[in-house]
Amino acid sequence: MSTPISALQALLAQPKQVVITTHHKPDADALGSSLAWAGYLKQKGHHVTVVTPSDYPAFLEWMEGNDEVVVYDRRQNDRQVRDLVSRAEVICCLDFSCLGRINELGEYVRQSSATKVLIDHHQEPEDFADIVFSVPTAAATAELILKSSATWATSTSSPRASARRCTRAS
Repeated sequence: MSTPISALQALLAQPKQVVITTHHKPDADALGSSLAWAGYLKQKGHHVTVVTPSDYPAFLEWMEGNDEVVVYDRRQNDRQVRDLVSRAEVICCLDFSCLGRINELGEYVRQSSATKVLIDHHQEPEDFADIVFSVPTAAATAELILKSSATWATSTSSPRASARRCTRAS
């Protein structure tokens, strides 16, 4: 069951500390959606960090914002990632439907007091998020990010504009 977009708009009406994460071994939809959403939220004044639970293919590194992604590695940056998750006021979970898809990061997210937002197109989402946009008929999470922009002000800071920048070939 999906939450009305107005709940997300209300949550993000004032700048917050936001962590965005996506599934293990992110693909173009996962990383592109995360970076587009991050770009939009940053333009709205939020402090945003994208954390991936694992590395991803080098052919995705051209996407705008890639240089700021924190790739979780328990041996390298566990403390940094735990701190980011514990300080987050909002955790956006994109392109996965259960916390097991983000490995060790899943338990950090589950234990966090942050408001959790799920934006996803997979079936049968696990019940862990406070705000859920789950549309299994969508072709991709990027589609949900783009469609959500229809209800937000149209400008260069819309999710649609950020997503376009993350889908252009370099």
